[in-house]
Amino acid sequence: MHGIGFVRGTDSSLAPVPAGSVTTELMHTTDWLPTLVNLAGGDVSGSALPLDGHDQWPTIAHGKPTTRKFIIHNVPITADPVLLPADPEVCPFS
Repeated sequence: MHGIGFVRGTDSSLAPVPAGSVTTELMHTTDWLPTLVNLAGGDVSGSALPLDGHDQWPTIAHGKPTTRKFIIHNVPITADPVLLPADPEVCPFS
């Protein structure tokens, strides 16, 4: 499963992501909360409930590998989840 997304701001000291940067790392929309909280100097590790998201700033800004290993996608309440691992040897579509 591949998706196309983009994030573009300025090359400011707060968010120095050069124009034209590309990553093929596994990311999910739930990653935005911990990423933006961390970027603002906050910490989500003490959340009342565990979060599904991962801080993706090192991946976005510095091209480092993601800490995300799978995405649970399109799971109805009555269905068993299908995990899509980030390892292309296991799942060639990740």
